[in-house]
Amino acid sequence: MFVFKIIFFLCSVLSINLFAASNNTAVQSHQISTGAGTSYPSISQSLENNVAGLMYAKGFTLFTSALTEDSKFNPFDADARMILGNGSLGGAFGVHKYKNGSQDKFAYDYGLGSYASVLNTAIGIGGRTKDKKDLVGGEDTYGLNLGLIYNPLGMAKLSFHAIGILQSPDFYTAGVASSVGDVLILTVDGSTDKDKKGTTIVSAFGIHGSTMQVSTGYGIKINQAGESYFKKGFTSALGINLGPQISLQTYYNHRAKYQINFIANF
Repeated sequence: MFVFKIIFFLCSVLSINLFAASNNTAVQSHQISTGAGTSYPSISQSLENNVAGLMYAKGFTLFTSALTEDSKFNPFDADARMILGNGSLGGAFGVHKYKNGSQDKFAYDYGLGSYASVLNTAIGIGGRTKDKKDLVGGEDTYGLNLGLIYNPLGMAKLSFHAIGILQSPDFYTAGVASSVGDVLILTVDGSTDKDKKGTTIVSAFGIHGSTMQVSTGYGIKINQAGESYFKKGFTSALGINLGPQISLQTYYNHRAKYQINFIANF
């Protein structure tokens, strides 16, 4: 695993020259999440990273994903969702498959993100619904999250995401992202739980080109007590456009330890 981290880091650095010919359209593509994703979420994972990111959706997108903590992907959770948008208003609906003991269970994901030009802010709301018989502990049937991105079309962005707002939010995340030149993205995201514990800071950089996107960063858990919405340690992402409408993405230590996404745009 250490060798994998070194190779990924070197590829990230060397990719700068490869992506130098890309234009600013690629910077705003939001094809992969940079770092923890609060300040620079991918369109396809906005429901988890920052639901306000759905405003970037343009056209019709089909998204599928497999997530696991095991390198052999046994067992694994899965996502399948549809995303539709016009570049300033976007919505998503999908199904999440997860394990409850030895049984496969299903939940439903949904969200809406819109750009409010008068406030220069993207606002999003979305969540996940589980069947009542599948709830664990004090879980709610309906989960709802609130996301904000200030200056979402600019070179610098400020973001906020509250997870579980129907009662007292379970987690709060916030971050800042800055575009340097045409392809380089710098982000710093932080998260804490409702008791202000589990505080974790993730710093990262991403290189977003027209054919390939790379992100790498590191998360530091400042307050060891409590849970964190972000994972600590090394995190990375790689996206490759296989054609004008098809892309493949891999993530390490992001939503799960291992994640593979397949995306089709129409």
